[in-house]
Amino acid sequence: IVFGCFFLVWMVTRVYIYPAWVLASITNDAQAEFGGGYATQLARSLVVNTLFTARALSLSAHRFLVGYVFLGLLYILFTLHLIWTAMILRILKNTLWDNDCRDTRSPETSEAEQ
Repeated sequence: IVFGCFFLVWMVTRVYIYPAWVLASITNDAQAEFGGGYATQLARSLVVNTLFTARALSLSAHRFLVGYVFLGLLYILFTLHLIWTAMILRILKNTLWDNDCRDTRSPETSEAEQ
């Protein structure tokens, strides 16, 4: 029962809500904020900020890069969620259909080796 509740909460929060609401919202906001691809934004940043100071150019480019690095890390986290979901589904399959409740994380060791 506990594993079933965990599985249900995992699927709803990590596989549905996270990509549908969080990633979609952040991706759309990033595109609206930065307005285009990396080359377009960097060129615009160079032209506009050259009129000001080198410090302003540095801060603008830094803000742009940090935003996309953060977005990339969120997508890497989603990839990990999918990998972990596959592992959870494998455990569920082994438990329900194969009646195999062994711990498959590491190979079994004999008592003499311990």
